[in-house]
Amino acid sequence: MIISVAIMLGVHVMLKTTRLGKSMRAMSDNTTLAMTSGIDTKRITTITWFLSGTLAGLAGTVLGITEGNLTPFSGELFLFVIFAAVIVGGVGSIYGAMAGAVLIGLAMEVSAVFINASYKLDVAFGFLIFTLLFRPSGLFTRSGGA
Repeated sequence: MIISVAIMLGVHVMLKTTRLGKSMRAMSDNTTLAMTSGIDTKRITTITWFLSGTLAGLAGTVLGITEGNLTPFSGELFLFVIFAAVIVGGVGSIYGAMAGAVLIGLAMEVSAVFINASYKLDVAFGFLIFTLLFRPSGLFTRSGGA
């Protein structure tokens, strides 16, 4: 938990305060406009992929430490939970994905108190279905935006 909170805060600070973060946000809004504004979009894209790979590697390392062993299929069950978190938070919303991950994680863990723990993935699936039924764009997206 400490590592994930530290990483989320670090990503937040990087996106909000640094020139790199502002360039990333500008590119996510409109790549063409960012390019005409003088942002080196190829460099920012390369850095973004590097940061994504680094964070994925860190996540795999932490998973390997907590699970005790690591195989090519170790994260397979988490893939659905990650997908559900992104959809619940809102596709294209960085903070929505973070909030969706926290909501899905809390719902899965709290549900284990009331129902059999083997149904935790089903709780994530139910959360995903209800979100798609009632708020298809995600819980943390702005309504009425272009």
